[in-house]
Amino acid sequence: MYRFFYDRLSFTSLLTIILIGYFFWGWIKGSFASIHRIIWKASHGFFIAVWLAVFAYITVLSREPGTIHSIMPPMWSYKSAFIDGNYDLFQEIYLNIFLFIFFGAAACEIIEHNWWYASVAVIGIVISAGVEFLQYRFGLGLVEIDDVISNFLGTLLGISLSIFAVRFSEKVRKGFLKWLKKS
Repeated sequence: MYRFFYDRLSFTSLLTIILIGYFFWGWIKGSFASIHRIIWKASHGFFIAVWLAVFAYITVLSREPGTIHSIMPPMWSYKSAFIDGNYDLFQEIYLNIFLFIFFGAAACEIIEHNWWYASVAVIGIVISAGVEFLQYRFGLGLVEIDDVISNFLGTLLGISLSIFAVRFSEKVRKGFLKWLKKS
Protein backbone atom coordinates (compact mmCIF):
# COMPACT_ATOMS: atom_id res chain seq x y z
CA MET A 1 0.00 0.00 0.00
CA TYR A 2 2.77 2.44 0.92
CA ARG A 3 4.68 1.66 -2.28
CA PHE A 4 1.55 2.59 -4.25
CA PHE A 5 1.65 6.10 -2.82
CA TYR A 6 5.43 6.37 -2.84
CA ASP A 7 5.71 5.45 -6.53
CA ARG A 8 3.13 8.06 -7.52
CA LEU A 9 3.97 10.96 -5.20
CA SER A 10 7.22 12.71 -4.46
CA PHE A 11 8.62 12.73 -0.94
CA THR A 12 7.65 16.38 -0.41
CA SER A 13 4.13 15.84 -1.81
CA LEU A 14 3.50 12.93 0.52
CA LEU A 15 4.92 14.84 3.50
CA THR A 16 2.70 17.82 2.65
CA ILE A 17 -0.38 15.57 2.51
CA ILE A 18 0.55 14.05 5.88
CA LEU A 19 0.99 17.50 7.47
CA ILE A 20 -2.29 18.82 6.08
CA GLY A 21 -4.03 15.68 7.34
CA TYR A 22 -2.56 16.15 10.82
CA PHE A 23 -3.56 19.81 10.94
CA PHE A 24 -7.11 18.89 9.95
CA TRP A 25 -7.08 16.08 12.50
CA GLY A 26 -5.84 18.51 15.17
CA TRP A 27 -8.60 20.97 14.26
CA ILE A 28 -11.21 18.23 14.61
CA LYS A 29 -9.78 17.31 18.00
CA GLY A 30 -9.72 20.91 19.16
CA SER A 31 -13.27 21.49 18.00
CA PHE A 32 -15.13 18.29 18.77
CA ALA A 33 -13.12 15.83 20.83
CA SER A 34 -13.76 17.46 24.19
CA ILE A 35 -17.47 16.84 23.73
CA HIS A 36 -17.05 13.16 22.93
CA ARG A 37 -13.79 12.31 24.64
CA ILE A 38 -14.61 8.62 25.13
CA ILE A 39 -15.60 8.21 21.48
CA TRP A 40 -12.43 10.04 20.37
CA LYS A 41 -10.19 7.73 22.43
CA ALA A 42 -12.10 4.59 21.47
CA SER A 43 -11.86 5.44 17.77
CA HIS A 44 -8.08 5.85 18.08
CA GLY A 45 -7.86 2.56 19.97
CA PHE A 46 -9.81 0.90 17.16
CA PHE A 47 -7.53 2.45 14.52
CA ILE A 48 -4.46 1.22 16.39
CA ALA A 49 -5.93 -2.30 16.54
CA VAL A 50 -6.56 -2.20 12.77
CA TRP A 51 -3.05 -0.81 12.21
CA LEU A 52 -1.54 -3.62 14.32
CA ALA A 53 -3.46 -6.24 12.33
CA VAL A 54 -2.34 -4.77 8.99
CA PHE A 55 1.22 -4.36 10.27
CA ALA A 56 1.33 -7.97 11.49
CA TYR A 57 -0.01 -9.19 8.17
CA ILE A 58 2.49 -7.17 6.10
CA THR A 59 5.55 -7.99 8.19
CA VAL A 60 4.93 -11.51 9.52
CA LEU A 61 1.77 -13.33 8.45
CA SER A 62 2.03 -12.85 4.68
CA ARG A 63 5.61 -14.10 4.40
CA GLU A 64 6.78 -17.60 3.69
CA PRO A 65 9.10 -19.17 6.28
CA GLY A 66 12.67 -19.66 5.16
CA THR A 67 15.95 -20.79 6.62
CA ILE A 68 18.08 -17.69 6.08
CA HIS A 69 18.52 -15.60 9.19
CA SER A 70 20.40 -12.43 8.40
CA ILE A 71 21.18 -9.71 10.86
CA MET A 72 22.67 -6.62 9.29
CA PRO A 73 24.94 -4.31 11.30
CA PRO A 74 23.28 -1.17 12.72
CA MET A 75 23.03 1.83 10.39
CA TRP A 76 24.12 -0.08 7.27
CA SER A 77 21.01 0.93 5.31
CA TYR A 78 21.35 4.59 6.35
CA LYS A 79 24.97 4.57 5.18
CA SER A 80 24.05 2.94 1.87
CA ALA A 81 21.11 5.27 1.31
CA PHE A 82 22.58 8.61 2.29
CA ILE A 83 26.30 8.19 1.62
CA ASP A 84 26.37 5.68 -1.23
CA GLY A 85 23.16 7.01 -2.81
CA ASN A 86 21.16 3.76 -2.85
CA TYR A 87 17.68 5.01 -3.71
CA ASP A 88 15.97 1.68 -2.97
CA LEU A 89 17.26 1.68 0.61
CA PHE A 90 16.20 5.32 1.02
CA GLN A 91 12.72 4.25 -0.03
CA GLU A 92 12.75 1.36 2.47
CA ILE A 93 13.88 3.66 5.30
CA TYR A 94 11.25 6.22 4.39
CA LEU A 95 8.49 3.60 4.25
CA ASN A 96 9.51 2.16 7.63
CA ILE A 97 9.34 5.64 9.14
CA PHE A 98 6.01 6.34 7.47
CA LEU A 99 4.61 3.04 8.76
CA PHE A 100 4.90 4.15 12.39
CA ILE A 101 3.85 7.81 12.13
CA PHE A 102 0.20 6.87 12.52
CA PHE A 103 0.91 4.70 15.55
CA GLY A 104 2.77 7.51 17.35
CA ALA A 105 0.04 10.05 16.68
CA ALA A 106 -2.93 7.80 17.46
CA ALA A 107 -1.38 6.43 20.65
CA CYS A 108 -0.86 10.00 21.91
CA GLU A 109 -4.60 10.54 21.66
CA ILE A 110 -5.32 7.67 24.02
CA ILE A 111 -2.99 8.67 26.84
CA GLU A 112 -3.93 11.24 29.43
CA HIS A 113 -0.65 12.84 30.49
CA ASN A 114 2.19 14.42 28.52
CA TRP A 115 4.84 12.46 30.41
CA TRP A 116 3.38 9.26 28.98
CA TYR A 117 4.65 10.16 25.51
CA ALA A 118 7.87 8.35 26.40
CA SER A 119 5.83 5.18 26.96
CA VAL A 120 4.38 5.51 23.44
CA ALA A 121 7.94 5.63 22.07
CA VAL A 122 8.91 2.57 24.12
CA ILE A 123 5.83 0.66 22.93
CA GLY A 124 6.79 1.53 19.33
CA ILE A 125 10.26 0.07 19.90
CA VAL A 126 8.82 -3.06 21.53
CA ILE A 127 6.40 -3.67 18.63
CA SER A 128 9.13 -3.17 16.05
CA ALA A 129 11.71 -5.29 17.90
CA GLY A 130 9.08 -8.00 18.40
CA VAL A 131 8.42 -8.16 14.67
CA GLU A 132 12.14 -8.32 13.93
CA PHE A 133 12.46 -11.15 16.47
CA LEU A 134 9.61 -13.08 14.82
CA GLN A 135 11.19 -12.56 11.42
CA TYR A 136 14.49 -13.87 12.78
CA ARG A 137 12.96 -16.80 14.64
CA PHE A 138 10.90 -18.05 11.71
CA GLY A 139 13.16 -16.91 8.86
CA LEU A 140 10.57 -14.51 7.46
CA GLY A 141 12.87 -11.92 5.97
CA LEU A 142 15.90 -9.80 6.48
CA VAL A 143 16.36 -8.89 10.13
CA GLU A 144 17.63 -5.35 10.54
CA ILE A 145 18.26 -3.14 13.51
CA ASP A 146 17.76 -0.26 11.06
CA ASP A 147 14.07 -1.20 10.76
CA VAL A 148 13.69 -0.76 14.52
CA ILE A 149 15.51 2.59 14.32
CA SER A 150 13.33 3.75 11.41
CA ASN A 151 10.14 2.64 13.14
CA PHE A 152 11.23 4.44 16.31
CA LEU A 153 11.86 7.61 14.29
CA GLY A 154 8.37 7.23 12.79
CA THR A 155 6.87 6.88 16.26
CA LEU A 156 8.69 10.02 17.42
CA LEU A 157 7.55 11.89 14.32
CA GLY A 158 3.96 10.80 14.96
CA ILE A 159 4.18 11.96 18.58
CA SER A 160 5.67 15.29 17.48
CA LEU A 161 3.10 15.81 14.75
CA SER A 162 0.31 15.00 17.18
CA ILE A 163 1.51 17.58 19.66
CA PHE A 164 2.25 20.20 17.01
CA ALA A 165 -0.97 19.70 15.04
CA VAL A 166 -3.17 20.04 18.09
CA ARG A 167 -1.35 23.13 19.41
CA PHE A 168 -1.16 24.80 16.00
CA SER A 169 -4.77 24.09 15.10
CA GLU A 170 -5.94 25.35 18.50
CA LYS A 171 -4.16 28.67 17.87
CA VAL A 172 -5.67 28.92 14.39
CA ARG A 173 -9.15 28.13 15.73
CA LYS A 174 -8.86 30.75 18.51
CA GLY A 175 -7.59 33.33 16.01
CA PHE A 176 -10.47 32.52 13.67
CA LEU A 177 -13.01 32.89 16.50
CA LYS A 178 -11.52 36.29 17.45
CA TRP A 179 -11.77 37.36 13.82
CA LEU A 180 -15.43 36.26 13.71
CA LYS A 181 -16.22 38.27 16.85
CA LYS A 182 -14.71 41.40 15.31
CA SER A 183 -16.74 41.01 12.11
